[in-house]
Amino acid sequence: MRYFRHYRLAGIIAICLSTTGCSMFYGFTCMVGIATSSDKTQPALQLPAASLAPYHETVSIAGSDWQHALHYTILPETVPPGMEARLLYQDESGHLTPPSYRSKPVREPQGKVWIEVSGTPQKAGKYSIRVKRVNYSGMCGSNDQIYPIVLKVVRPE
Repeated sequence: MRYFRHYRLAGIIAICLSTTGCSMFYGFTCMVGIATSSDKTQPALQLPAASLAPYHETVSIAGSDWQHALHYTILPETVPPGMEARLLYQDESGHLTPPSYRSKPVREPQGKVWIEVSGTPQKAGKYSIRVKRVNYSGMCGSNDQIYPIVLKVVRPE
């Protein structure tokens, strides 16, 4: 039985040696890339403070653009209770519009990413609404980016 371990190890070494040169180096590099890749958090964007009253704010997310991204999404569990957040882009006429992936022909949004936060917060506190930019991932991991948007909700005095 103890010889079986040696045969298995020899088989693994034989497979690794059969991929020589660039293939072996590329395979090793990809394994390290997959093991070490994670979402990259961008600097936080601070929204104007809100109180426990109706709130509406629209801002562009610094360092973001619709180009070269698979899509953007708001992580719903990060939106404060009673609030709504949605992503927008600026159309040809200059209006901020939510992206529609159902219309034909599909026109990809261009330019900066905007976020609209509205509603009536139900609880005071500091919230971090997180927007995730999903990039095209390859064999060697991904580099999705997280954009935190900080909203402080205060009690009215």
